[in-house]
Amino acid sequence: MRENYKLYKLVKTFGKQKGEGGNGVQDDELIRSYMSLVDDSAGENCTKLPEGLTSIRDRAFYECTNLKLAKLPDSITKIGWNAFYNCPNLQITKLPKNLTTIDEQAFYKCTNLKLTELPSAVTSIGFSAFADCPELTITEIPNSVTYLGAKAFMNCTNLKLNKCSKSITSIENSTFENCSNLELTELSDNITYIGIRAFYNCANLALTKLPNSLTIIGESAFAGCVNLNLTKLPNSLIKIGESTFSNCKGLKTIELPENITVINRSTFHGCSNLTSVKFLDSLNIIEAYAFRYCEKLETVKLPKNLMYIYDYVFGDCSNLSKIIFLDVETIPALINISAFSNTPIADGNGCIFVPSEWIESFKSASNWSVYADQIRDLSELHLSSINIVSSDTLNKCMTNNIQISVKYNEIQNELYYKEEEGYTLSINGNATIDENGLITLNEDAQIGDIITITAVSTYNNDLMSTKEI
Repeated sequence: MRENYKLYKLVKTFGKQKGEGGNGVQDDELIRSYMSLVDDSAGENCTKLPEGLTSIRDRAFYECTNLKLAKLPDSITKIGWNAFYNCPNLQITKLPKNLTTIDEQAFYKCTNLKLTELPSAVTSIGFSAFADCPELTITEIPNSVTYLGAKAFMNCTNLKLNKCSKSITSIENSTFENCSNLELTELSDNITYIGIRAFYNCANLALTKLPNSLTIIGESAFAGCVNLNLTKLPNSLIKIGESTFSNCKGLKTIELPENITVINRSTFHGCSNLTSVKFLDSLNIIEAYAFRYCEKLETVKLPKNLMYIYDYVFGDCSNLSKIIFLDVETIPALINISAFSNTPIADGNGCIFVPSEWIESFKSASNWSVYADQIRDLSELHLSSINIVSSDTLNKCMTNNIQISVKYNEIQNELYYKEEEGYTLSINGNATIDENGLITLNEDAQIGDIITITAVSTYNNDLMSTKEI
């Protein structure tokens, strides 16, 4: 009887509607049922929950702003919807070891929740389950988790996640939005979908590759991820949303997959360190602003099946001086001359290289005609497939025997030429070149030495460039 009385008092507290002073639960059978769960609006004066509880029901401690509960019984397997919604003083530091389900907004706005780990039994984390919990420092989502809801960890600014479950197949919308300390370096190859703003503004995210199973990336999924260092997107991709990689300043080179026919609006907008983009012939459309403010782009080779180039696609690419069409099926519609706004091409200092049989057609085509004096025969393009990585760049329109001065100490004994299809390279002088095109200066190289790189092109006889060191 004594134990029943204690439990009766406990249940009576949990049964009260918060702020209403209800009479609580008095029926003995109901008392016994409360041994397995905590019901709606349990109340904010609770300091301890009884052992044997298996569930905390929906809204049990909804907006109990003074709740200072520090421990949950290990018998709990489910925490319901809004169970601890907006409980800023909740002091739990560890979740029950048998917990399997964390429902929608279970810990939403628990601003002092200081969890460092999730139990290995958890299988489901619902929508906004931990959203706006800035003190979370969880480093791993265990492989037991098969479902991770949208906004699950949104605005968890101290989340230091470096490992994510290999059992999930999607990262939903805004799951990790504004998790600025997220430290993931890889994602599971089981992931097929990354949702809208999934990793938006995750400044420390340093992924070097995406899953080979990935088919769709939603709008702004990686926007603002300044340390993202991808070089190639998986061939499984069929859609890349608008602004997906906007302001990803860590991107330097990128190769687009073969199934992508459209580059959507602002996809690479503001990728200010992007120097090289490889397009495949499957590409048909480049939407507005796609590469705007990619200030380090100097040369762009456009694919032969391209049909539309929209407004400001390359606007404000301040070093873009060469547009190259190695082959052409049809002249792509240049929707507006703003496509090249604030570039050397727009200023009259850049060149557009096309196959000889297409020169006159380009010169008379709508909007392309503005650049008629800059449209050149492809055969005039020398060393077009060779990129020099150094403090200097090639002249805006290359000709034979270009001489470029560089400072020896700025390049730390190394220059780099990239050999692409259609070219072979050889070198003469005080340097060597390997099969990857990496040029290394010999130890006895001196200021003023001339290094001659010779390229044999599909379109030309031997072409020569000199490098003065």
